[in-house]
Amino acid sequence: MTPQRGRSFDRRGFALIAILWLIVAMAAVGLDDTAGARSSLATAQNRMELTRSEWHAEGCGEVVRAASDAAVGDTLIPATAAWDTLDRTIQSLGVGFPGCALSARAAGDRLNVNTADGDALSAAFIASGVDESRADSMADALLDWRDADTIPRLRGAEASWYRANGRPLPTNRPFEDEAQIHLVRGFEAADSQIALLGVEPGKILLDRAPLPVIASLPGMTAETVARIAELRWRREPVGDLNVLAALLSADARTKLTTAYQQLTQLVAKEPDAWVVRIQSASGTPPVGVVEELRLVRAGRRVGVTRARIWP
Repeated sequence: MTPQRGRSFDRRGFALIAILWLIVAMAAVGLDDTAGARSSLATAQNRMELTRSEWHAEGCGEVVRAASDAAVGDTLIPATAAWDTLDRTIQSLGVGFPGCALSARAAGDRLNVNTADGDALSAAFIASGVDESRADSMADALLDWRDADTIPRLRGAEASWYRANGRPLPTNRPFEDEAQIHLVRGFEAADSQIALLGVEPGKILLDRAPLPVIASLPGMTAETVARIAELRWRREPVGDLNVLAALLSADARTKLTTAYQQLTQLVAKEPDAWVVRIQSASGTPPVGVVEELRLVRAGRRVGVTRARIWP
């Protein structure tokens, strides 16, 4: 009898262990399902918050467009004055719209990296404090990145150099944004030079562009740039080239007037456009988006010629 009772206990023990393992397995499956459900819920929540952020940004964008149109359309002040100070109008809107961070930049406040030639790029870099040899190298590297061919310039770099150094390859097309410039050889930590460059089309604004950018323009001597800096410090307008020429010495005036026809194609008295960035976020942790608008003026009306949004 005793041996039979032992075998019975053994069978019961094995059965108990099997049941316990089954319970553990079912619990594990349940935990896995719970984790999957939580992950799916978090993904759905993020998508919902992203959509809310996009709606909020688009709503703020409509307010920016309407307020800009109203500011320029106000007949109590000149349209040019309202347009020239549109960044102040836009920044003041941010106070009344929590959840939307607004910033505005004038097209033409930087040197267009997609259209500037090597001489202009080198001149801007030299004026910012870079030695001539390095400035030429940086300019050639920029031109090699954006041009369509794969033949490196004398001081430039094409795909072979980037491949050998384990770097992203040149796109061989125009830059899409300033952040992309960091990928170019020589610009990994050249923040002060990148700050001189932009991708927005627009004539250079003598009242707003950094002085190294102005120094890159034809006919600009050190004296002329210094005079522009003085006028800006006094908060006096700089846009009229004829008025500027009258303030210069004979030599500097001659160089400026000789380049007058070129300069009229390159500089402007007021912004060709304003580029507005709207940052909006929703949820905890916040899920944010950025909307960018390009505003242009036609008389006393303001319109949007480009709108894009990204996470």
